[in-house]
Amino acid sequence: QDVKFGTSYSCMFPIMKEYGHRNIILNSIPTYMGDRQAELKKENIRHRHFIFTKEECSDAISVIESYKKGLPLRCDVRRIGSRFLAN
Repeated sequence: QDVKFGTSYSCMFPIMKEYGHRNIILNSIPTYMGDRQAELKKENIRHRHFIFTKEECSDAISVIESYKKGLPLRCDVRRIGSRFLAN
């Protein structure tokens, strides 16, 4: 059963049950830098990975294709902190 945790900003964070007594609260906004790969390279950030949790297969494929083409996503995204890159 899906459980969600709400905030005062009207965001919903899915909660996933893990082994034993552990739960994981997932962020409702993805972190994405696929359209800013030159900035990552400039800062010597070279390793990339994707973590999908509750997305549909078609959504995951769309994210990877956007990354390959260096395109932005069609949704709100979080960015790597300004410590590394300007927003």
